[in-house]
Parts: sequence; structure tokens; C-alpha cells
Amino acid sequence: MPNKKIKKIKNKANSIITLEKLAAIMVDGFTQAKQEREEGLTQVRKEMEIGFTQAKQEREEGLTQVRKEMEIGFTQAKQEREEGFAQAKKDNEDLALMVKQGFDEVNSRLILLERSQRETNDRLELSKHEQEEIKLRLTNVAYRFEFKELEEKVMKMEDIVLARRRKL
Repeated sequence: MPNKKIKKIKNKANSIITLEKLAAIMVDGFTQAKQEREEGLTQVRKEMEIGFTQAKQEREEGLTQVRKEMEIGFTQAKQEREEGFAQAKKDNEDLALMVKQGFDEVNSRLILLERSQRETNDRLELSKHEQEEIKLRLTNVAYRFEFKELEEKVMKMEDIVLARRRKL
């Protein structure tokens, strides 16, 4: 039995050692876990810092890009507006020129019509004057016929009077 007692004592000693070892292992494990946790938290903080910095940088780059694109867009819109106004002004000037040419053409036609009307009026006046002359001549012709008739009557009367006088 002494062997059994020795074994029990050895087992108890081994158990005590094992408990001490276990406690030491646990303390080392907790310490290591605490250290790993701290390292993990430090790593997370670093990664978050890097992530926030990168996000801030990307946001600034995005805003800068948006500003550039807006500036380009506004510049392009302004240029297109100016080109549109220039084209509208040119179109208005072209339209005004066409309207002026139309009025000038109508004016020249009116001048030609007025000249033609004056010429027609002059011809009409000339025709009226010539017609009056023709009427006057024709009127004189009628008087001449009457004058000739009267002359013939007078001659006949003279002949009758002379013939009577001769008879006497």
C-alpha cells in the first residue's frame, strides 16, 4: 500500500502543480488575450483612421471633380447661350435685311408704277387735247358745211336778185 499512498501523494502533487500550471497558463492566456484584444483594437483604430482619411480624401476629390464638371458645364452653357444670342442677332439682322430688300423692291416697283401712271396720264392728257383739236376741227368742218350751204344760198339769192334787177 505504500505504493498507493505514494501514488496518491504524487497524484496530489501533480494535481497541485497542474493547478498552478493551469493558473499560470490561464493568467498567461488572459494576458495574451488582453494583449491581442488591445492590439486588435489598435489595429481597428488604425484601419478606421485610414478609412476615414481615405473617405475624406475621396469626398474632397469627388467634390473637386463635381466643381470642375459644374464649371465646365456652366462655361459650356454660357458659350452656347452666347452662340445662340449671336445666331439670333445674325438671324434678326438677316431678317431685317430681307425685309428691307423687300421694301426696297416694292418701293422700286411703286416708283415704276408711278412713272408709268404719269406717262399714262400724260398720254391721256395728250389724247384729250388731240381729241379736243379733232372735235374743234370737226366742229369747224360742220360750220364750213353750213357756211358753204349758206354761201350757196347767198349766191342763189344774189343770182335771183341780180336776175331780177336785170329784168328791170
